[in-house]
Amino acid sequence: GESNQSGLNGKPFDFNRTPLAPPGTRSVVYEHPTSRTSWGPRGSDAWYVGPAMDHYRNYRFFIIDTNAYRTSASCKLFPQHCQYYEPTPIEHATEVAEELITTTETLPKRQRFAILTTVAKALQKIIRLRQPSSEGEGEQSNSEGGPTTVPPSTPPATTTEGVNKVIRPNTPTVTTSTNPTAPRVLKTKPRTHQRRTRNNIPGTLPPPTSPPPSHQLRRSPRTQQPT
Repeated sequence: GESNQSGLNGKPFDFNRTPLAPPGTRSVVYEHPTSRTSWGPRGSDAWYVGPAMDHYRNYRFFIIDTNAYRTSASCKLFPQHCQYYEPTPIEHATEVAEELITTTETLPKRQRFAILTTVAKALQKIIRLRQPSSEGEGEQSNSEGGPTTVPPSTPPATTTEGVNKVIRPNTPTVTTSTNPTAPRVLKTKPRTHQRRTRNNIPGTLPPPTSPPPSHQLRRSPRTQQPT
């Protein structure tokens, strides 16, 4: 069968022409030399939004500094810095139950009765498997033919933490690139000139100091000793 892309556009989707990436991927978009300062950052932090369908092998980004969208092909994606939402078993079961109720309300009466009967039988079967049988479970014949009392087996206790716990990959937290020469970063740095102004107080930063040499200067053994 044809895909949705073929039905809407009349041709299959070409991944080589329009590459894709997970939406919301952290990325760095390359800055052209004509649009940046001499010592400015070579890239800007951005979020991947989607493919650029009207361009060849381009992406569409949301630039954080300019608060605007940009289409570019020179970029670096960092999907390892993104964490995807994974519902817990309770959340997934609640969503399925709500969807089942909403869907069955629009079905005819006969079909709705058949589906709900099947679901009710499955739920009753699960309940019977969870509950231990109380008849004959504590009696067992011994070697002399008499009954021997055996404590009933109890199912392993399941805690709420074990049900809601979702194992996630060891994904690093979302980070930003380091742009020490970006204008937005320079505005937050203290001034270093010696003039006293409202935004600058000389001496706030300690003067640079060079560490002492860790070894003594070596002299060549061939040097003639003074007599």
